[in-house]
Amino acid sequence: MDNFKFKINYDECITNVACSVLKYFNCDYYHKTIDSLDKILSEKRPKNVVIMLFDGLGSRILDTVLDKDSFLIKHKIKEITSVFPSTTAASTTSVQTGLNPVEHGWLGWSNYIQPIDTIIQYFWDVEKGKTFKDKKNEEFLKIKEKYFSPKRLVDIIKEKDCDTYEISPYGEYKYKELDEMLNLLKEKIEIKSDKKKFFYVYNPEPDSTMHMKGCDSQKAKDKILERNKKLEEFYENMDKDTMIIIVADHGHLNVDFFKIRDYPDFEACLDKDIYIECRCPMFKILKGKEKEFKEKFESYFSEYFYLFSKEEVIEKHFFGDVKYKENELFRNSLGDFFAINKNNNNKAFFGENDYPFVSAHGGNSDNEVYIPLIILNK
Repeated sequence: MDNFKFKINYDECITNVACSVLKYFNCDYYHKTIDSLDKILSEKRPKNVVIMLFDGLGSRILDTVLDKDSFLIKHKIKEITSVFPSTTAASTTSVQTGLNPVEHGWLGWSNYIQPIDTIIQYFWDVEKGKTFKDKKNEEFLKIKEKYFSPKRLVDIIKEKDCDTYEISPYGEYKYKELDEMLNLLKEKIEIKSDKKKFFYVYNPEPDSTMHMKGCDSQKAKDKILERNKKLEEFYENMDKDTMIIIVADHGHLNVDFFKIRDYPDFEACLDKDIYIECRCPMFKILKGKEKEFKEKFESYFSEYFYLFSKEEVIEKHFFGDVKYKENELFRNSLGDFFAINKNNNNKAFFGENDYPFVSAHGGNSDNEVYIPLIILNK
């Protein structure tokens, strides 16, 4: 483990972006803010503050697709990090709440929910292996309401007598295409009001395309080029009272899977399917099989992955520091062991109910961890 370098910086990550915005609106916040963002907000004093998140638009893919004179590159003020794991469920929840994953409890795409002894896919509220079309797990919905529904920025800031809007395919103000998203934002900004306004704007691209086609595909590049062009056009007509803070939740890389079913002696040690993310899976082990599991892991996967115990995961604060309060189900969600990729390799685990994406995220590589902080303001 001597060469292990954890790349997430919980002093300059997407949680801290949210805390800077909360600070600007005179709300309570629990983690450090980002000095450079605080300075710009303090100097410009915008009436309309927008956090605009493009899913999967990590720094390294942005730098690969766009040249140094491109609009988004010119307006990037610095590089920050995602949270861990570098994935949508953990990261978007952090930017929406100003809390780290250890506090809000959204640890990955799927997570073990101890009170019902089931692995759940958070966004769809169903057991792992089911789809968004399947019936929601009613027991989990009650648990979600109690343990996994922290107050969001749109709710917190609204209490300060401000107007708040969530523009998302899944939010209060829904849209389908990028143009519709930007038109909705323009329309809400132009509503006459004496109050300050806060907007959380979420766009699912280029993540969706990269998952299916690859992060280096022309289709993914086209999505990024389109966003660069449309945002430049939007900026040309933007008033000086508006500031847009553009971030991503994580980056991406094309992956090569280890299919667990191809290692039957290793699979025989598992009590449940793997969960969290394919690039940083949690393993729950059958009682008495712990030693054998570690031996098999060392034999098959140690060239590409570090293995940590549950106790080490807690001790090393992989899911962030606790400044608010630890989620009540956090420790019970953890597996017996946790794997994290070594260096920048592209290996991933494929469990019993996983989907074979071309490109993925969730790990500790440069491509996954580093995200841009872009400021649009006149």
